[in-house]
Amino acid sequence: AVVSTQSTGEHEQKRKVLAGILVRSSEQKEVAGTDDLQVLVLSTGTKCVDGEKLSTTGSVVNDSHAEVLARRAFKRFLLEQVKRFHSNETSILVKSSDPPFLLTVKPGLSFHLYISTAPCGDARIYCKNDATDVGNKSRGVLRSKIECGEGTIPVSNLASHVQTWDGVKAGERLCTMSCSDKLALWNVIGVQGAVLSHFIQPLFFDSIVIGGLFNMAHITRALVSRTNQGTNGVNVIRDDLLILPVSPQENRIAGKSCNYAKNWILGENSTEIIKTGEGLTTEGVPSRLSKNSLFKKFNEVCSAVTHSMPYLTQFYSAAKADAESYQLRKKRVFEGLAEAGYGRWVGKPIEQDMFILS
Repeated sequence: AVVSTQSTGEHEQKRKVLAGILVRSSEQKEVAGTDDLQVLVLSTGTKCVDGEKLSTTGSVVNDSHAEVLARRAFKRFLLEQVKRFHSNETSILVKSSDPPFLLTVKPGLSFHLYISTAPCGDARIYCKNDATDVGNKSRGVLRSKIECGEGTIPVSNLASHVQTWDGVKAGERLCTMSCSDKLALWNVIGVQGAVLSHFIQPLFFDSIVIGGLFNMAHITRALVSRTNQGTNGVNVIRDDLLILPVSPQENRIAGKSCNYAKNWILGENSTEIIKTGEGLTTEGVPSRLSKNSLFKKFNEVCSAVTHSMPYLTQFYSAAKADAESYQLRKKRVFEGLAEAGYGRWVGKPIEQDMFILS
């Protein structure tokens, strides 16, 4: 997809991917607004940060692919909704009646992800004339984005599934899991992430809408079937997830993608632009979607709810690790993918999460 404006220069005319998350209200239109369907966040982007810009303070955005930014923007939106709930303001959240009595989404609301093209990785590894997957060992495997390049490679091609800080800084290419793999993971453990799991129950997309350049069999395998085949018996079967095409197949358009990414969040007054190679905004400051910024927002929420849910830490890694149920589900998905022969998940150097708020 090409998303262009005339406000910030020629780079806006380059190829991009657009993603957005919407809420649909079937019963409580006053929550979602006057319309039955409302956009919550929008983003564009196709690239990742350069390895030399990786940060130990959580100040850079590592992955600026559109669907990843949309999810990070959605997490920021949800943090604000938690804060509003505990401040007795209008919120899309209510308290669950089930232990451990976390917040959950109000009845009648559902969430839907739109992506203008199939996500990178396994969902995009096909030929237009492919009729079958039989005998093709490249189908289903976990894949990694590569620093300073476009496209993905199988994780089996990497020297190690463990990335080290000094290795990356010495010149090893920084690897980032593909969007297909990340979406498959979120479809099992939820899109809320670790730190939000202290406040809300797992939250899932009810549908994923693809704008073009997709193959239904391949995208279903990539986002759903792989995690349904885990052999350790713990993965959630997502046979209720709808994957919907909305336009005819487009022809391939050759060209380089943009070095900038954008994000917009309902309730915030500006559109933010990120230099993807640097992971910072065009003003040279941390994005509102960076780990550090989201963790600051998390601690603001913690301060607002201490009367009912005391939790406050300056250590980002501790806040993630303490979400024990979430981390266990995540670990078991990784184990299931490995047991099914799809490969081992490649994580970022652990040092990037070992920061405290200043």
